[in-house]
Amino acid sequence: MSGKPSCWQPYAYEVYPVNFVYLTGERQGRMLSSFQSFLNSLSRPLEILAVKTRSRVMVEERGFETTYYKFYMESLGEPIDVLLDSAGFKFIRVTEIPRPEVAVSRPTLLVLKDGALMKSFTVYSLPQSLPAGWLSELYGSASQVRLLVRPIPPEHATGKIQNYMRLLKGMLVSDQQAGRTPREDVLLKVRSAEAFYQALSSGATRLFELTINISVAGRDRRELYENLRAVRAMLQARLIRVDMPLFLQRDLALGRFGKKLIVDTETVSAFYPFTSAELAEAPDGVFLGVNTVSGAPIIFNPLLRVNYNMLAVGRSGSGKSFLGKILLTRLATKHKNLAFYVVDPDAEYLRVGRML
Repeated sequence: MSGKPSCWQPYAYEVYPVNFVYLTGERQGRMLSSFQSFLNSLSRPLEILAVKTRSRVMVEERGFETTYYKFYMESLGEPIDVLLDSAGFKFIRVTEIPRPEVAVSRPTLLVLKDGALMKSFTVYSLPQSLPAGWLSELYGSASQVRLLVRPIPPEHATGKIQNYMRLLKGMLVSDQQAGRTPREDVLLKVRSAEAFYQALSSGATRLFELTINISVAGRDRRELYENLRAVRAMLQARLIRVDMPLFLQRDLALGRFGKKLIVDTETVSAFYPFTSAELAEAPDGVFLGVNTVSGAPIIFNPLLRVNYNMLAVGRSGSGKSFLGKILLTRLATKHKNLAFYVVDPDAEYLRVGRML
């Protein structure tokens, strides 16, 4: 992570995504509230990474070329297992988060060790508001999105807001002394700053330094610039402004450099990145089928869940029993020490039991 003290040990995690965009508004609200509580509990810098992963998954001698996103967090100086648990994240500890393997660094782009080309840029201006989960719009075209979240100590944050309020009130005093009517936009900013100061003082929100670096890659220049145009168009539609400085491409891609924005908890939570329509819980998951939209394999690991219960619902003949038999058979192959108990009045699972 950018500027990390050498004495701070990194704690890295892989975080499993949810299909956030298709959740009900109520469930989205609960997840965002938990994420905001998680952010407000941070005391050390946090790096969040969404990275495109290409892999070949072998399932019963059948190979699938699949592309999906994996998600990581890295906390500096202290573990965050308890905070992640409290926020409802599903995660595992990993040794480190992935970073691009650079072969050649040029002023305008990077050449990676696998031959791909990469360009990176940093966000320097945000609109007043963004919809939660919007970051998933970039998935598919962006190769990685790296968020560096640095909590500002509460005493420093309140000092910044107090200075800002003094500046605004000074503008109102100047208008009054000059005999001018107070400007409505300044009055609105004063009221907004006072409300935010109250929320900050009560602990309902925090201030953060947020750096957003986005990288785009392609196997050749044509693919690189196609992806670049797509990402820029999406950012422009959201009124997000970016900069692509020369000679800093490696630092941007690795998270060593980027524009620092001062934002509150709600703004950071709008960048909720852990959303995906794919389910690829390899290597310990079991193959259940194929996503009919993307063609990616559906690899499910029930042992990652806190609650192992599942419910298969469908019309007669739709494949509920077949799914259950496939799940049991493949789980038994993957996990030799599991025991299975089946209540089976019609002896449907008798053959499966003999095979196991």
